[in-house]
Amino acid sequence: VYGVHVSDFWEDPLPHLREVRRVLRPGGRLVLGYCAEAPSRSLEQGLAAAGFRAVRSESADRLTWTTAA
Repeated sequence: VYGVHVSDFWEDPLPHLREVRRVLRPGGRLVLGYCAEAPSRSLEQGLAAAGFRAVRSESADRLTWTTAA
């Protein structure tokens, strides 16, 4: 699953992250991109709460990519 700036529109991201986790095939990966100087710790915590285990974020040039499996 790939999304850019979608998390900006989620008032409460947890239900959306849980749904992505539910429909993601085994071994699948979620990739979210958003404008930020640094990774969103609340997004990373939400991914963990939704059941994602391998969460990683990288930032460069005011763009952050967060991946989760």
